Amino acid sequence: MKNEFKIELKKWMKNSLSPYCLNSCKNSCCECFNDECIYIDRGYEHLFKTNKLNGKKVCFSNKKLKPNIPHLYKDGPDWYFTGGICPNYDSKNKKCMIYNQHPMCAIFPLEKIDEGYKIVDCCEIHKMDPSQEPLKSLFEIFKKNKMPLIR
Repeated sequence: MKNEFKIELKKWMKNSLSPYCLNSCKNSCCECFNDECIYIDRGYEHLFKTNKLNGKKVCFSNKKLKPNIPHLYKDGPDWYFTGGICPNYDSKNKKCMIYNQHPMCAIFPLEKIDEGYKIVDCCEIHKMDPSQEPLKSLFEIFKKNKMPLIR
């Protein structure tokens, strides 16, 4: 990611996305049930290995387990969390307890694909009218930086 582009994205997340998520969004994106999962940026899986969910360490697997069993699984070189509420998420206050360490959701609700990015389906802004904030300003950032963004 180009530095200027990265700076603009972080600014968008702080000034547009975060206020929307905390005040308007009905979803809890860190709640991954059924087929939903969170991609974990490489090098951040250790943030899960030290955490517990309901007093138990988070389960690790080389394959996706049954739905509703919170666990981390590896698919190729990539790690994913699924099956429940992220152990680093405070559901009551809708906040990530390790946000300052910028784990897997450092670029959420975006997912890196090929040469561009995609808005993940579970995020409410995925279905939003492109003329509404925070989606409108996100599209402007991608257009300005000539980066592909898929919905």
